Amino acid sequence: MNNRRYRDHLAKERSRKRVSFIFSAIVVLLMVGGIFAAMLYNPAQTEDRSYGDYEIGDKPVTGGGSVYVIELNSNEIELQHLPTFVTYVEMDESAAPLIANAQQLALVADANASLEDLSLIDYARLQLTLGLPTPIASGMSGENTYGLPVITCDLASPQMPVVLFTSVNDTPSIRVNGSCVIISGTGRGILAAKDRVLFERYGIMTNGVVTED
Repeated sequence: MNNRRYRDHLAKERSRKRVSFIFSAIVVLLMVGGIFAAMLYNPAQTEDRSYGDYEIGDKPVTGGGSVYVIELNSNEIELQHLPTFVTYVEMDESAAPLIANAQQLALVADANASLEDLSLIDYARLQLTLGLPTPIASGMSGENTYGLPVITCDLASPQMPVVLFTSVNDTPSIRVNGSCVIISGTGRGILAAKDRVLFERYGIMTNGVVTED
């Protein structure tokens, strides 16, 4: 009787171990399959972000998500777009050489912009200040409470072009009027225009065409 109970116990134990082994094997296969699927279908794993001498990476940000980053002017610059996603930003061909040949640039914010757009313009000006090798001056287009000088396009010259950010709810654009570069846009369009300026300045794009590696 005892022998029979012992044999029954061994049989149950072998069955339990067999089920446990099968379950563990299934879990491992699912994990490996999930990782393999992520490698196949996650574009970040295989996407080529090399543009001539430059390469775009990723950086996590506080609160989740990430931004694109690129090293320009010996600084890590944050981008919100890859080059192919800013081709819709309208840009005059004379804008990039005007910025590239400047001895100094004045980055000017629209004094009438909303607080939300002003914060985006300030962020864009910071990234341009870090990314461009040209000395930068900051100002506002009119009287303001920020203690910044009033700078208008009337003060622009080939040696010191004025880059004026205007808050306009329209397709983002970068236009040239004399020696004044007028960036028009609102919300995320401001950041798209900022990225387009940097891409054109460093030859990652030329007149809207992305440089092939």
